[in-house]
Amino acid sequence: MNVAFIPVRGGSKSIPLKNIKPICGKPLVYWTVKAACECGYIDKVYVATDSSEIKKVLLECCREDNICTCHNGGDHGFTGYNDGNHGSNESGVSSERDAGNGKENAGGISEKKSGMFCKLEIIGRSAESATDTASTEFAMLEFASSHEFDNMVLIQATSPLLSSDDLDKGFEAFDEQGVDSVLSVVRQKRFNWGIGDNGYAHPTNYDVFKRPRRQDFDGYLVENGAFYITSREDLLKSKNRLSGNIKAVEMPDDTFFEIDEPSDWEIIEGLMKKRLGYGNHKTSMQIIDNPELIKQCDNASSSEICDNDIPEIKMFLTDCDGCLTDAGMYYSPEGDFLKKYNTKDGMGMKLLRENGVLVGIVTGENVDINKRRVEKLKLNIYEPGCKDKLRTVRQLCREHGIDMQNVAFVGDDVNDLEVMKNVGFPCTVADGHKSVKAVAKYIAKEPGGHGAVRDIIDYILENNLLVSASN
Repeated sequence: MNVAFIPVRGGSKSIPLKNIKPICGKPLVYWTVKAACECGYIDKVYVATDSSEIKKVLLECCREDNICTCHNGGDHGFTGYNDGNHGSNESGVSSERDAGNGKENAGGISEKKSGMFCKLEIIGRSAESATDTASTEFAMLEFASSHEFDNMVLIQATSPLLSSDDLDKGFEAFDEQGVDSVLSVVRQKRFNWGIGDNGYAHPTNYDVFKRPRRQDFDGYLVENGAFYITSREDLLKSKNRLSGNIKAVEMPDDTFFEIDEPSDWEIIEGLMKKRLGYGNHKTSMQIIDNPELIKQCDNASSSEICDNDIPEIKMFLTDCDGCLTDAGMYYSPEGDFLKKYNTKDGMGMKLLRENGVLVGIVTGENVDINKRRVEKLKLNIYEPGCKDKLRTVRQLCREHGIDMQNVAFVGDDVNDLEVMKNVGFPCTVADGHKSVKAVAKYIAKEPGGHGAVRDIIDYILENNLLVSASN
């Protein structure tokens, strides 16, 4: 069993109660909890805190999101928290030793349950582990002494730019033969200097007479503090978050920053707003969190923008039936299965490709007629027979080095909902299901199969939302 461990304390000096201070509309710790809960390799997410205020705020925030995610009026799957000390077995906090040591269970993607935060448990921690002088290892070892698991990923709440994709990469590296632990890093291309015993400065990573160009300089790796992965066995043996053969997993440049000082807050919140694609006035998360908008979006019959600030688009993906077609099923007199596509959609996809955008279809169907359409349009990506669209799109992003926030996805029904919630520019057609309209940032004027995809592409092109092909 793989667990995430997120230690947060209430005694922060530089920024009081910073772990629950709102950033982009949510408490700081919410963002790393969300990333951990969305990671398919993680079975359980533990937040350990000494603060009743942190417990209360996080519980309320996650319960609200879980109700919306479950769409059933209750907090289905949400475990809750323990009001007792670390390791106690009250209020649903499990300390049963139901899994063996070792690394053998790291590889399996867990089955996703209902509710975004169904994996979460908020537990207590001792006062001794929450002092200014206590090490993070102290809290890790305290947790490991009373909980059974195979592998742990330590996640620091001060890294809100962490994503589930980053954690996926971490566990995939951890699964490699011979790897004992993993840490997250960022590559920096700076020229470093030191001061010698004689008081004079000297370069430590380049030759001043052979100054390399940035594109020719490998740079160096910096620990960004976002996450660390190790086995329970190695943690208890080494008493350290890292040991043995260590693998480094690179994260995007902007994750170099951690929140330690008030100035860090401003920098990271600005980066988050850019990545999430919204301004101060309104966020796409508010659309997801507000069920009343389902009713508003269900009645939409013309082009609507549910969010004014849209991220740059590097990948454009769409479902097939109901988006590129009218979802109808047609048969020839001979009984052959037919579909009706719209040539305007095809031209729009061609224009995107000419602008350097990766274009493709992700569909649950696996029929030859779709394949022929993909070949005719010369699309970059075709994923037929897809049962888990979110996992497929995340894998595509990893393969092409693209952030999920730079993806546009067009869906029309509930099986597209999860992927639409996780991309930067979710779109739907005029006759899309009310649930997808509720999360869409753009609703086309036309129904599926009648130029709806072209309408969405036109909006992207007209508003200069493309990342240049040279980037």
